[in-house]
Amino acid sequence: AKNEKFSASNGVVFLALFSFAVSGFISLAYEVLWTRLLTPSVGTYIYAFFGILGVYLLGIALGSIIYRFFIDKLGYPLLIFAFIELGIGITAVLSVVVNSAYSNFNTPLKVLLTIFPGTLLMGMSFPVVAKIFQGRERIGKSIGFAYSANTLGTIAGSLAAAFVLIPIFGTVKSIFVLSLVNFTLCILLAIGEKKISNLARWIVVLFGLVLLVGTIGTFSKSPLDFQEAKLKKRIASLGERYEISFFEDEVASVLGYRQKEGGDRALIIDGVQTTSLGPETSLLAHLPLFMHPDPKKMLVIAFGMGTTFRSALLHDGLRVDAVELVPSVPKMMRLFHDDALASFS
Repeated sequence: AKNEKFSASNGVVFLALFSFAVSGFISLAYEVLWTRLLTPSVGTYIYAFFGILGVYLLGIALGSIIYRFFIDKLGYPLLIFAFIELGIGITAVLSVVVNSAYSNFNTPLKVLLTIFPGTLLMGMSFPVVAKIFQGRERIGKSIGFAYSANTLGTIAGSLAAAFVLIPIFGTVKSIFVLSLVNFTLCILLAIGEKKISNLARWIVVLFGLVLLVGTIGTFSKSPLDFQEAKLKKRIASLGERYEISFFEDEVASVLGYRQKEGGDRALIIDGVQTTSLGPETSLLAHLPLFMHPDPKKMLVIAFGMGTTFRSALLHDGLRVDAVELVPSVPKMMRLFHDDALASFS
């Protein structure tokens, strides 16, 4: 009987460790995605990033305090962990709604509502995992191992969000993907909690499955349906008179549009209009070349609408290279110049 109890305990510990590692992965991935989600509202200033990070850390700190004083004595740690994951998934989905055209919050409140509820729950994760290890031999080593697994998960999560999730799914759908993982962890943890009745366990599992299926249903929508409110309203105001393209990569989200019968064109990176068509960007190519006695090569830094790059190509025998930090920006050139394909040939 003693061995059977030990095996069951090991199963619970393994489930907790696995969930805690995955939770770390999700938590840091959310931070990257929330920062991208909030960029059109807060701007690309370094102070805006520190503000987002401050709210993130404050939520985690307060979450651990709340657990210590109000939740620690409840028991059923696996079930509590399941509800924490369920809550994180729900708040993640709601963070998309908070930043979409479906809501209208001022910027400070938007930052708070996007980050704080989820991080408050994230802060409860470590105390509840430590609770699971209580009563085991070498508890310090076990908790240290759990924290190591969580740390490795956070490192992998930050990298995966920037270089895997965003390029494949985009910011909004990446948040939905991670929320699906939260709901899955909730289901696994609820099934693993043997101290509650079967009815209570399956109610939690059913609720998790409903949210899982409901979130999957959002994948049929275009990423533009959940874009930041100002950007969404701007797109809506353009109507059918405009051709619109939207791309998102590991660096930024890029919106470009042009009037089908007119000269109105714009390039918007992370919600900020960056440039416009005009003679100035052509002169950026022509003037340096006219002053050089025998130009052979030219480097254009910041591709923009491609006007400077295109203008430089008008000079025979000149090799022109361009450097652009946002991979999706050159794809927009076709909106601004009809001969874009010839420029790249």
